[in-house]
Amino acid sequence: MLKDKGVVEFAKAAGAIRASGEHDDWRFQLAGGVDDGNPASLTEAELRKLETDFGVEWLGHRDDVGELLKRCHVFCLPSYYREGVPKVLLEASAVGRAMIASDIAGCREVVTDDVTGVIVPTRDVGSLVKAMTRLGEDADLRHRLAVAAHEKAVAVFSEQDVVTHTFRVYEELCPVAGQPA
Repeated sequence: MLKDKGVVEFAKAAGAIRASGEHDDWRFQLAGGVDDGNPASLTEAELRKLETDFGVEWLGHRDDVGELLKRCHVFCLPSYYREGVPKVLLEASAVGRAMIASDIAGCREVVTDDVTGVIVPTRDVGSLVKAMTRLGEDADLRHRLAVAAHEKAVAVFSEQDVVTHTFRVYEELCPVAGQPA
């Protein structure tokens, strides 16, 4: 549970929605373990405080992320962590979930705003609340985004497509001996 994955912003947005009193039946869950060796990791005490202060459920480390994704209605990754394409967004797309993700490289490759999900500015709790509320209240929109996310996952991010693309990159960078560069 890394701070720069937007964990605190997610919790604050959940807390704001809970405080409105309009969606008491909504659940906001965090899945992931504490990484004691990483200074960006939240501690167990900090995660328990997020539960108490904002009404999120911290599930801890899970080996059944695919099953968790299948049970959720919306997947949210308000990250500002500089990484490649987040694997969890690919997994959420593959199981057909509408997504909320930050407007950063990697996330934008998977989530297309108002096509496969909703893109929000980084560290913007207000925008996150709006996106969560919009998707939570509009089942038709959630369904449309989920279908498009799954279709994009199949068309663009299938294992075969990723392997083919990876080999193409390596061939461009490291031509086979005897072939022109």
